[in-house]
Amino acid sequence: MKSITLFVFGGVSQISKEATLPILELLLAVAGLLSSLVIAGVFYGIYAVLVNTGSIVIAGLIQWLAFIYFMLFLFHFIPGFPLDGGRVLRALLWKVTGDYERATRIASWTGWGIGLLCIVGGILLLIVGRQWFNGLVLAGMGWVLLTAAAQSRRQAVLHEALQSIIAQDLMTKEYPLITPQLSLGQLVRNYIIVTGRRYFVVVDGVKLLGIVTMRNIKSIPKKRWDSTRISEIITPASELKTAHPQQPAASLLEQMDELGIDQMPVLEEDKVIGIVARDSLIHLAKTRAKLGI
Repeated sequence: MKSITLFVFGGVSQISKEATLPILELLLAVAGLLSSLVIAGVFYGIYAVLVNTGSIVIAGLIQWLAFIYFMLFLFHFIPGFPLDGGRVLRALLWKVTGDYERATRIASWTGWGIGLLCIVGGILLLIVGRQWFNGLVLAGMGWVLLTAAAQSRRQAVLHEALQSIIAQDLMTKEYPLITPQLSLGQLVRNYIIVTGRRYFVVVDGVKLLGIVTMRNIKSIPKKRWDSTRISEIITPASELKTAHPQQPAASLLEQMDELGIDQMPVLEEDKVIGIVARDSLIHLAKTRAKLGI
């Protein structure tokens, strides 16, 4: 699991790489559900011990934590993707239909619908029932679920649109080669301002030394650009994340999102043969999705 985005009303996990089998997805989702329940049980056990020792204040705090984790368990049990309950639903749909993308779309729409119902229910509690706290909590939970489901649905559409596309199909073979002796000032004046390029391959003859991106350039103050060599700010080849020509485009996008990078060199026999840019991937996916391809 890559990370968990926490909100007031719970968390939404962001898995860096999706499960490759329905059973694996199911096990991961169930494990996520049980973790909150186990933590709630542990806190309740501690509370049961403390309440008998006279530590009323601490026991009250522990009891509150147990209640919160149990409520999180119930929240994530909702069958709306990307909550754990929604991942269980997706795993079951995936198993039945044999179509991962379709299962993701259905589970995401379910999550979006449940989120919308929670928001409407929360508003009704606020206006009709005058239950301000309960209304805000329910509407907040709905908002978290609705936005997360919408994001997951968009990601599923993009990934589906990139099916059958590989790195070789969308990489650009037109990229500037620069030498490590070039100054940063020369790079900006002679390359970036003129061409608008944001990604440069650094070579020594035919040998790949690394890359320089806008992120590297921005790390150096402008007053030092003319005195700083490319060799001083380069991301060395040994640290590069690279793609191979036959790598699926969906996998590339997933990898870029995971690593937080915008470009990736495509290597064949240790030689750079092209560059794949994240914005090109997204643009292609959106275009194909609009055309229904």
